[in-house]
Amino acid sequence: MKNTASVVLGLACLAALGWGIYALLSLVFSTFAGLDKSVAATIVVTCGTVIISLLTIVIGRVWEQQTLIQKEHRERKIPIYLELLGFLFRFLTGEKTGKMPSETEVLEFLEHFNKDFMVWGSDGVVKAWAKFRQQSTTDSVDATQSMLLLEKLILEIRRDLGHKNKQLVDGDLLSLFINDVHTILNKPSQP
Repeated sequence: MKNTASVVLGLACLAALGWGIYALLSLVFSTFAGLDKSVAATIVVTCGTVIISLLTIVIGRVWEQQTLIQKEHRERKIPIYLELLGFLFRFLTGEKTGKMPSETEVLEFLEHFNKDFMVWGSDGVVKAWAKFRQQSTTDSVDATQSMLLLEKLILEIRRDLGHKNKQLVDGDLLSLFINDVHTILNKPSQP
């Protein structure tokens, strides 16, 4: 019953709005019809100039506001993404450097990090992080799959920060910290 009443009320509002626009346009046209052509042309040009100027200002302000919001988001995301990458690199190089994080450190990092990450991480980065974590914590960890998911996470972070990643293929980012990644992925190395 309420749904039907809402539809009828909506249609009535649309009809009233349509009639109001029709009445306004009729008034404007009848007013212009009685004016000298040169005066009417001047009024139309002046109104057009004012409308275009207002639209330019409004669109400029909206674009400026969106750019400012994107800049502020990027400034909030960068430290969070750098913190994640720093932790992952510490974890990856921990055996060689003797600075492998303990289980307590990992849990503390995740507790602290996930709070900010859920708020500021983009949808794509959050999904890539979730897939990487899920793959990395299973009983049968596939090292190659985990490496590729890590690279997808890094690519998604780069994309979120404005990089196009068009010329990067599987293994390019991994090759920055894994020397034989192209052998592991069975791909020829890129020049």
